[in-house]
Amino acid sequence: QISRHPNMSIASTSSSLPDRTDISKKSYFELIVQGHIDFFTVWLGKSPLPVWVRIWLVFLMAAVLLPFAFLPHPFAITNLVAAVAVILPLNGRELVTIRGVNKNMGWPHLIGWIPVIVVNIIAITTDELGDALTMTNADGNAYLQARVFTVWYSTVCTAISCAFDAVDTVWYYFYDV
Repeated sequence: QISRHPNMSIASTSSSLPDRTDISKKSYFELIVQGHIDFFTVWLGKSPLPVWVRIWLVFLMAAVLLPFAFLPHPFAITNLVAAVAVILPLNGRELVTIRGVNKNMGWPHLIGWIPVIVVNIIAITTDELGDALTMTNADGNAYLQARVFTVWYSTVCTAISCAFDAVDTVWYYFYDV
């Protein structure tokens, strides 16, 4: 049995990836590296992951990575902390353990993305984190306009991700579909 509800898992027990279910002897760094390798194998390699999910991951990864160009703005810091300190460790361990993805990977996204959405909305709508990130405040400056686009893109993508992840988490923990 791969996961709590194997019928809810996108990963299959006949994975072409080598078995590494005993991860107790791996260092944190080894788990992170192996999690990335496994993610790209599932995402780009032979996997039962639906094509629409693979395409969605391209847009979501862009929404996660683009804010790093605007460090040290608070919205970029929040994205960095959510991705690296919350989602990567929690989901990386799950990815390495089950050798794929499943609906149990939704709750770490909720923990990471909800603060990102809150900070992004504060950055867009108020002056609490510096000038509000609006095109009016960007005043024709290409860098500031790119930052406004990025915070909006990040907010929309993480909100969509939260919607998917909330449904996945409920299905995983409350239903045997």
